[in-house]
Amino acid sequence: MLKRFAASLKTSGSGPNKVLSSLVAILLGCAFGGMLLVVIALTVREINFASAWDGIRVVLAGVFNLGRDVNGSGALQFGFNGKLVGDMLFRATPLIMTGLSIAVSYKTGLFNIGAPGQYLAGTAAAIAVGLSVNTEVVPSWIAWLLALLAAMLAGAVWGAIPGIFKAYLNVNEVITSIMTNWIAANMVASVFDGSKFVNKIDYGKTGFTLKLATNGVATAKLGLDKLFPGSSVNAGILLTVLFAVVCWLLMSKSRVGFELRACGSNKNAAKLAGMNEKRNIVLAMAISGALAAAGSALYYLQGDIEFYDKWRDRGLLRTCAGNTINYKDVTAWFLEMAAEYKIVPAWVYYDAWSARYWVEEMKASGFNMIPCIQGAKTLSLPMQNMGADLQAKRIVYNNHPILKWCLTNTGVKTDVNGNIVPVKNQAAKQRIDGMASLLDAYVGLTEKYEEYIRTL
Repeated sequence: MLKRFAASLKTSGSGPNKVLSSLVAILLGCAFGGMLLVVIALTVREINFASAWDGIRVVLAGVFNLGRDVNGSGALQFGFNGKLVGDMLFRATPLIMTGLSIAVSYKTGLFNIGAPGQYLAGTAAAIAVGLSVNTEVVPSWIAWLLALLAAMLAGAVWGAIPGIFKAYLNVNEVITSIMTNWIAANMVASVFDGSKFVNKIDYGKTGFTLKLATNGVATAKLGLDKLFPGSSVNAGILLTVLFAVVCWLLMSKSRVGFELRACGSNKNAAKLAGMNEKRNIVLAMAISGALAAAGSALYYLQGDIEFYDKWRDRGLLRTCAGNTINYKDVTAWFLEMAAEYKIVPAWVYYDAWSARYWVEEMKASGFNMIPCIQGAKTLSLPMQNMGADLQAKRIVYNNHPILKWCLTNTGVKTDVNGNIVPVKNQAAKQRIDGMASLLDAYVGLTEKYEEYIRTL
């Protein structure tokens, strides 16, 4: 009976059976994993059957695992976890897109193993375009669309290269796509290392998504963040479904799709039927590359950043009530820090712009306030010293994400006298306030160094 069931799954190409076979594969994988945990429990002294059973339940529950009851029995808890489900949908987006990429090429008789390279090409294009467009002039949604289209174009070009070698030189696409993967990895890295887009503080995804989102180039949430609170999910998962539907329509219901599938089944027969098999091979690889690149764009254009609300929830900053700054909150923070850490700053250097009433309040609270002129003559030497200390890792800031973000947003402008001042790298929505406050402190350190040393 089991043999007949397996044979039916193997021989039938219907949609329901394909879904059923996938579910059977998942269940068999879970069963094998459970058996493995039981074997480990039998052979490892520190692990018992209770721990093994907890492990099996966690695997089966997946995103519905709420963790252990820390205030009670310590038993595992299960239920709907909006954050985990939302994060799962977000992380599924590039995986589905790259899987769709491979599926399209496979339907045409090609094995596109170059999806990683096409993904990287799309990553570079999306970041470059997303950070280049001035969203103070161009609407942010247009910048987002341009970044997505640029990524897909870059992926299509990178995918077409193995297709051209296959179509016109009969070079196996597996070999050429592996080669283009490595070329893309090294090329993208070298280009970004020498560009204005490189994040010298954080080379990971977070830094770029933060800069893109603060430039207004971010995928819309469409209310999904309310449905899955605290998660990274956005409309990218909906676009992924749309891409899948479009690909199905293209491959199953269009003349182009028919020709692609025909060339995949038998390119010689397709050629005799009047189809351009070379063009179709290149087109299939280009479509496959565009889909993989779209997955990378949707991943980097996520719009879920560790921004003000999330930074506040992590205790990394304070926010004022309403939409304006209440300087009394700033003074209260200074007083709280002084009371908690038993440290009172000898001098507080500040940007004098619109700071009159706050400064008076700070002086009344006992702080020694000194204005810091925001000009090249004042800032140049302290900025050079600060840059040297950052490079030498003499400034300990505990990898603080806000300061990292501000530092990556900071550029350098040199005047005719060779003096330097900080400027914003991209759009005005970027912030350098954390860097500016650190620089004001360096101005104070430069001016009061001898006096500071004597107080130690």
